[in-house]
Amino acid sequence: MQKVVTILYQSLNVVKHAFEQNICDQKNLLAPVLDLIENKSKFIKNQNLDFSIKLDYLSLADPESLQELDEVDENGTILSSALYIGTTRILNNLLLNCKI
Repeated sequence: MQKVVTILYQSLNVVKHAFEQNICDQKNLLAPVLDLIENKSKFIKNQNLDFSIKLDYLSLADPESLQELDEVDENGTILSSALYIGTTRILNNLLLNCKI
């Protein structure tokens, strides 16, 4: 389980890297994260481990209004997410090109 705990942090860094490569649309920013979590979930299941992982939410929001974004603009975004590892809910947020 110890190696799995960092998956949320790794996922957010995948989005950060994509954003730094000038990818700004929600679908292309978040798709790699969904794939990463799905693959890790399948791995855990195939290993017959006694826990599972489940994405609770993954969000790109406007830093001022907190409304969901389809496209990140010059104001940047707040990337927020939550993931269950077993019964433990892990939250993390990352500011991309914005200040709050």
